[in-house]
Amino acid sequence: MERNTQAAPKPLFDAARMRHYPIIILALVAMGIVGLIATSRDMVDFRGKPLGYDFITFWGASSLTLEGRPEAAFDPVETVAAQAKAVGGSEVEFFWHYPPPYQLVTAPLALMPYPLAFIVFAMAGSAAYLFALRPLLNQPHPGLLLAAFPATIICLYHGQNSMFSVALLAGAIILGSRGPRDQLLAGVCIGLLAYKPQLGILIPFALAIAGQWRMFAAAAVTALCFMGVSTLAFGPGLWSTFFGNLHFVNELVESGSLPWAKMPSVWVTLRTFGVPETAAYAVHGAVALASAGLAMWIWRRCGMTRLSWSVLIVATLTISHYLFDYELTLLAAPVAILMSDMAERGATRTEKLILLASIVLSGVTGPLGEAGIPTGTPLILAMLWLTTSRALTEAKPSEVRRRFPWKQRRLSDQTGRLS
Repeated sequence: MERNTQAAPKPLFDAARMRHYPIIILALVAMGIVGLIATSRDMVDFRGKPLGYDFITFWGASSLTLEGRPEAAFDPVETVAAQAKAVGGSEVEFFWHYPPPYQLVTAPLALMPYPLAFIVFAMAGSAAYLFALRPLLNQPHPGLLLAAFPATIICLYHGQNSMFSVALLAGAIILGSRGPRDQLLAGVCIGLLAYKPQLGILIPFALAIAGQWRMFAAAAVTALCFMGVSTLAFGPGLWSTFFGNLHFVNELVESGSLPWAKMPSVWVTLRTFGVPETAAYAVHGAVALASAGLAMWIWRRCGMTRLSWSVLIVATLTISHYLFDYELTLLAAPVAILMSDMAERGATRTEKLILLASIVLSGVTGPLGEAGIPTGTPLILAMLWLTTSRALTEAKPSEVRRRFPWKQRRLSDQTGRLS
């Protein structure tokens, strides 16, 4: 009998390809950046938008703050005029909607020319992101994989701050699993999220349910100090201006003045399909409450684990109807945790496909939305199911053995490889 000497096909996710894929993605991104710069003129791209996009909002608010007029950042006329100092030919208006703590953080930006400020901001965010998330990803070449995460590229492209947010969350996850002193630092990371409070809204409840009072106290003190310093710097009137601006933000969302195609919230998805506004709010609220309740139940049942953190982060993305595609950068932490967990304990084909689809879709929800295919909400709900399922099986070893009896649920003959 003739023996078949043909080599078996290599796995789709073997070690070599897990190194080559992110290199290819990053090379394509680099070419795209070069092309964008080459086709722009006077810092304005071919669509009339300023290079750096959303970052011009931060620079404009900084300029007004340094002039001693922080409240003017919330005035559309004033903020557009300030942005014109950075990029004069921009044809698109960007508005400022952030609380005083973030205005305090961004205040120094206008001390630098706009291009330099953007480079410093992007490099700082990238460094914080890679440094904080690298310990969560137990895979070869973690830096390459994290840098090539599609949602992070979108965040960098928009000049947004979500890389700082996920870095703070990753810091809380890592430090919270260590000793008492590190848990205090984890609480500091959580408290610093006061600059974008909707991203930390569920964390105090989860910490309380899990009995993590040291972290709870450190987070509360840090948040109060952060808000207090910004109040001392700008006065209490800026808080009144910020809260008064929330109605304007809601009008922008409801009227469709903001690009719904780039907003993966439940409310926007339903409105895209023609669901009446009130009904969309009702369904959105029900999903948000169910997601929050699920996260609290996981923390009660499983305690503070990396996978329970993953559930909490994904559930947080369902809370606000004001959500943009660049904020899917927060999924980098759950994705890193899931990849490491699957490499260690194994996974079903369905779980691996959901994870792979989530990674890919995280960077294209905007273009798909513009094509009439809203994928952001299904992506978030699928990740919520996956993180919840993995958290529960981690907490129930007997269930793990029943579902995955082969080789301690290894994914392949190579321990620790997602293949």
